[in-house]
Amino acid sequence: MKIDKYAEILEEWSRGRGNFLDVKKVLSLDEEMKESETKERLIVYIQTRDINEIPLLTEIRCYPLAENSWCGSLDGTDERIEEAYQTGSMEFIRTMTDETGYGILFLEPGWYQIEVSKGSAYSVEARRFRLEESQTILQYHLKPLPGEAKKDWYAGDLHHHSVFSSRLYGGTDPVIETPVQIRDSMRAAGLDFGALSDHHNVLDHELWEKTRTSDFIPILSKEISTGRGHVISLNVKKHEDVIYRIGTVEERTDEYLRKEFCRIAEEIREKGGIAQLNHPRDPQKAISWNPDFMDIITIFDTIEIWNGSKPMVLESSSAKAVEMWIEMLESGVYLPGTTGSDTHNIRCDDYQSFYKDTKKLVQRLKQRKEGDLPWEDKDVVRFLSESEVLLPLFEKWAKRNLSSGGVRTFVHMDSFQNGDHLIREMKKGHMTLSDGPLLFPVMESAVSDENLRILPGDTAIEPGTIHVSLYANRKLKAILLLKKGRKMADYSLAPYEKEEEGYFNYSHELTLEMLKEMDMAWKEEDYLVMIAFYDYTNIAISNPFFLKKGED
Repeated sequence: MKIDKYAEILEEWSRGRGNFLDVKKVLSLDEEMKESETKERLIVYIQTRDINEIPLLTEIRCYPLAENSWCGSLDGTDERIEEAYQTGSMEFIRTMTDETGYGILFLEPGWYQIEVSKGSAYSVEARRFRLEESQTILQYHLKPLPGEAKKDWYAGDLHHHSVFSSRLYGGTDPVIETPVQIRDSMRAAGLDFGALSDHHNVLDHELWEKTRTSDFIPILSKEISTGRGHVISLNVKKHEDVIYRIGTVEERTDEYLRKEFCRIAEEIREKGGIAQLNHPRDPQKAISWNPDFMDIITIFDTIEIWNGSKPMVLESSSAKAVEMWIEMLESGVYLPGTTGSDTHNIRCDDYQSFYKDTKKLVQRLKQRKEGDLPWEDKDVVRFLSESEVLLPLFEKWAKRNLSSGGVRTFVHMDSFQNGDHLIREMKKGHMTLSDGPLLFPVMESAVSDENLRILPGDTAIEPGTIHVSLYANRKLKAILLLKKGRKMADYSLAPYEKEEEGYFNYSHELTLEMLKEMDMAWKEEDYLVMIAFYDYTNIAISNPFFLKKGED
């Protein structure tokens, strides 16, 4: 019990200081502490299998609900599932089942929604109930999306941290998870590969290499801190570690910094890796790319335009990174775009204290009376106005998307052999980025009587029909198209929607005639980016198709 546990600790400390007192008696004066004495934590056993009764390593999310909530079976296609994401509380639990498909939760009596999933390629299964029994067993059967939905596309998290980013190993972040725990967190999220990108060191490399399984490939990586931007060294071996030299205060001129960026990027490439620029528009200057260095941006192979540590909403750092990427495309510069969850905590309770404290502050400010000091303060008024909009959005995003693989990079490969194969395809831009939907467009371009398959990142000489393979375990609304000159158009996915058991199929063809009708016809030296979406928690972004017409 809470009082007994705390009393034991405090009495032990007090005795060491020569004080003898009845701590339990003092603690019991607190009403909340007394109430905790009567609450029992009940056990919920969770068993997860696929439709063929094969055990699955899956992700579990548990959401407390208000009293007298509607209860019953749900799946990812049931709109009532959304009610758990905006309750006004960030209290939720994220955990996993093990290899045998079993997981366990310790909960207090009450109403809950418990959701089980395995990334984009399986149904989301959820159940609501009132927990009353001392032991409860819940069984879930996840339905795989059809095989063609993910054919030749492999999902991974290219930006994740472990205990080797903590102060124990010279870092600064409060990360406690081991490489094996992170590997299983990624697999539970349905990932095929993952990069452990710890700060400053490669101490994780040996352990990370050993986490390989029949269904998961670990990619060696390191996040290099430069004092003015973070660079990922992807797929470089431990004994070939690339080190950015931060010079003395006197040496840190623009010329010195430019040369160091160019040197490490070239060194990473020489060693068979990818030099990736991370979160280029982060609000923290020390980890954001210097706008004065945009003229050397092409030293990088890829760029992280979607960082999972914050939601993809207007004016967020990720939205600004996408805007930077579009500016580059407009100027004729292309770096393949990637995502990374930037997870520092696989339990996903990073923001719970922050959210709770912010809600308390909002409540206190709302209760202010005329004449109080902050009554007419413009910043306070604006803060309250913004909070009414942003806090519910923030809550839903954290509950839905904050985790290993919360945003993921899909890479197209005919077969997933090793990290070198992955690196080659990433450099070509054969990627789509997603926090849920499976968006895999392929263009058929007719040249010299041959049908060529053009993937995102590729350049066509003559445009053709785009075969849009699009599946989702949550409902989608539309596709937004972005072309050169910042031309935009969107079209509804409703005419293509086919609801199957546990998922939606929106696959269709985007023809040249459809583009022309939307005033989005192809022009010379053009590009096309496709974005499928429902809201900011259910988006997929393709790398661009390019058009460069041949000579007549």
